[in-house]
Amino acid sequence: MRKLLLPLIFAFAFTSIKAQINVTVSDYCPGTSRDFSTSFGTLAPGVTFTWTVAASNNVKNHTPQSTASPTVTQNIGLTNPANPGVLALRVTASDAKIYNLTINIQSIPFINNKNAWSTYANGCGSVNFNVGVSGALEATGGFN
Repeated sequence: MRKLLLPLIFAFAFTSIKAQINVTVSDYCPGTSRDFSTSFGTLAPGVTFTWTVAASNNVKNHTPQSTASPTVTQNIGLTNPANPGVLALRVTASDAKIYNLTINIQSIPFINNKNAWSTYANGCGSVNFNVGVSGALEATGGFN
C-alpha cells in the first residue's frame, strides 16, 4: 500500500505547483498610467489581480495591491528622470497564475537650458528631434 501511495502523493504535489510566468515590459515612459495586465497575453474573463513590489530601482509612485483588481495599473515615476529605472512586481491572478513582471522605465530626455521637454518632443528614451540653425558654419565647428 505504501508503494502505491508514495507515487500518488508526489504526482499530486508536482501537479499542484503553479508555474511562474516571467513578463518584461521595456517600452514604458514615466508618468503614464498603464495597465500592465495586457502584457500577460489572453486572460480568462473576469480574472483579477493582486501584487507586491519585489524590487525597485530609481522609481517612485508605485504601489502594491492587496485587494483584487481587474487591471494591473501603475503610474510610475523616476526618482532621477535622467536615468532609467526598474520595477519588479509579483502579480497573482485569480486563476492561480503567478506573473513576475519586470518594468523597465525609460529615462526622460534632457536639454540643459530648457525646463520643459514636452515643448520640443513627446516621448522618452532615445528621441530624435530637429533643430533649426541659421548662420554660416565656422571653422571651429560652431555657427556665427
